Amino acid sequence: MLNPLSTVIGVKTDLSQSDIPAPPETGPSIQDNFYVNGDVPTQNKEYANMQVVADGNKNKTQTLWYKNQIDITKPFATSFYVYMAGSYDSTTGKANDIADGITFTMQSAGTGAIGNGGGSLGVYGTMNTSWNNFGGISHALSMEFDPYYNDDPAQYHGTDHDAIPNNPHHQHITFVKNEDNVIISGASRKMIHNSVYDADANNDNFAYPYTNINDTAKWKKVIIQWTPDTSTGKGIISGNYYGHDIKPYTLDLSYLNANNNKVYWGFTGSTGEHSMLAAIAYTGIAQQPTIKKTVRNITNNETDFKQSTAAKKDDEIEYKISLNNSITNGLGDTWKGVTVKDTLPTGITPETSNLPSGISVNGNTVNVNVGDIPISNANKDITFKAKVSVNDNVNLDNIASAKGTNYPISSGSDVKSNEATVNISKIVVDSHPKLSIDNNVINKTYTDPSNTSTLVNNVLAGDNVVYNTSIKNSNPNAIFAGIFTYYFNIPNESNINSVKIDGKDVPATNTNQVQPYYYRITSLSNGDKQIALYQSDASIYNGDLTTHKIVVDTTISALMSKPVNTKHTIQYNDNNQVIQMYGSDTTVNPGPLGITLNPRDIKYVIRPSDKIDEIVDRSDEYNNAIPDLQVSDQRRDIASPAKITVSQKTPFTDSSNDQLPLVLRYYFDDGTYKVIDSNGIVIQTSAANNRLSSIYWSKDQGPKLLTNGTNFKVGNYKTTLTWTATDSL
Repeated sequence: MLNPLSTVIGVKTDLSQSDIPAPPETGPSIQDNFYVNGDVPTQNKEYANMQVVADGNKNKTQTLWYKNQIDITKPFATSFYVYMAGSYDSTTGKANDIADGITFTMQSAGTGAIGNGGGSLGVYGTMNTSWNNFGGISHALSMEFDPYYNDDPAQYHGTDHDAIPNNPHHQHITFVKNEDNVIISGASRKMIHNSVYDADANNDNFAYPYTNINDTAKWKKVIIQWTPDTSTGKGIISGNYYGHDIKPYTLDLSYLNANNNKVYWGFTGSTGEHSMLAAIAYTGIAQQPTIKKTVRNITNNETDFKQSTAAKKDDEIEYKISLNNSITNGLGDTWKGVTVKDTLPTGITPETSNLPSGISVNGNTVNVNVGDIPISNANKDITFKAKVSVNDNVNLDNIASAKGTNYPISSGSDVKSNEATVNISKIVVDSHPKLSIDNNVINKTYTDPSNTSTLVNNVLAGDNVVYNTSIKNSNPNAIFAGIFTYYFNIPNESNINSVKIDGKDVPATNTNQVQPYYYRITSLSNGDKQIALYQSDASIYNGDLTTHKIVVDTTISALMSKPVNTKHTIQYNDNNQVIQMYGSDTTVNPGPLGITLNPRDIKYVIRPSDKIDEIVDRSDEYNNAIPDLQVSDQRRDIASPAKITVSQKTPFTDSSNDQLPLVLRYYFDDGTYKVIDSNGIVIQTSAANNRLSSIYWSKDQGPKLLTNGTNFKVGNYKTTLTWTATDSL
């Protein structure tokens, strides 16, 4: 029946099976375990244990029978959820009638059994006065969930049963035997309802018309218990609906007309002139061993097995399969020769080493030879490990199945577990290369004491200068793209002897020719050369953790014109961006000329009164703080002695080219002197492994003039002295 509401806000005026929410629990697949008959709407594949019985259309009938029969001489318990909902008429503001209902039914008529539709709920025959044609599924025992009061003789509550005499339109739950009906008159019959539960009176409506499906239409859990007593030939069926007990009902076992004590069980439902949404979701199988699958993440140090777990690629997980042949709801006998098959989904790979006894792996399928499972409330647990092999945001679930030699009887109806789910989160891989560059420069010809790993001084022509570079990527997930280039500057005076990468010679090319490795030399505007090493396919370095060594061997062909900063640079493509990374700058400094001399100007004053052979001293002041001849001896090798000479190539002359009759003498510390002539005289020497030093003259030392005539003409006269340093005597 239907409870109209006086006020309707935000009403829903149509029915759609998409409005049916997810069932509260998972369970074995309907399609794998039931024979389905009649009008079958399109099912929601996301919920395998849910079956839509009515999808909002009128005049539809459906039955579902479990493939394996139960033994009515043994107890069982089963559980499932029911869901029913209706709609409102937006023009009248009243609820539309919701009809007709669903049942849980036990029957012996077979796997294709189906009754009449409408008020017969898919199980009963036609009993109203219009048709007077009784039929339906014979010897059926049903627990009906009826939201609609059929205004005809079928809805009958006998005075010797729990009745709803004052509220005949209330929604109700009751036990009904198909043959348990009363003739009213002629062929007209009315059904007898046993142990009636008034859902409305208990505020337990199981089929609300709704304005908000989440608030009003709900899944309601049902538990059914069957307790036989073979000594009396009776069976007791009882139930619990949404936490409320349904009064037990007792009947003769013989009523069910069982074949070898076996009957089928399942569900029926129908609509007639009215419509509804109706679905069942079953979770506990009657009189059947059970298999449950759970999982835990070992990598995350989980200790408890659960129905689902979170994981990432390369995590190790462990599955547990729990088999049970319970005392209260098992086979009532040993489950013999049990085997388990568990095909893991793609993305989870079973481990094959250290497998427990009885477990084998074939591809992604785990097979377990369990053996016999006796009647017991204790579980038989099996565990095995697997690795997550996929890196994606995906939920991977699957079920395990079990079968024995004595159950299931029906081929292809193995006992299925629940779904165990691994919720995999994609690892966002850092694909950016993490490079380190270690470079140095060595002058193999000469090691200057001031050199470091990034500095060589005093480089001269003929020197062998070698550049060493180590490049390493420390990210195993690094991705390189495009052309990988390594380049740095070298002196313009460099000649390439060889270029090697990891000990292998690299060829030179002046074109863009694509080779595995090659190098090019280009001239830069600053006067340096640049050497560039190319790897035409940088992807070979993807994930490469090898330290690659590059050696560039050069010879300096001439005296360097200037210092060179090498500017070591790596260039590659990272996520469509050109990235440059830099190593340590290294510097190559040219060597000096060896010895440099910096003399100061010398002045003399001669008077007309000066006589021949008269000594003339220098006229400038003597300052021993400033050298008269500044000597910078930076020879790279001072193993040889050195000397300084001075010579006069031309006489003193003025602007008119008139000459003075003068001779230049050079006076030494001991008072001796030598005439400075065009051949030159030695004025200082250094011993081996010693350097020349600057010269400071006292008044009695250094160059002095000797007059060599008397014809001194007034004027400014000049000559040039040549100071020469020689790196040998």
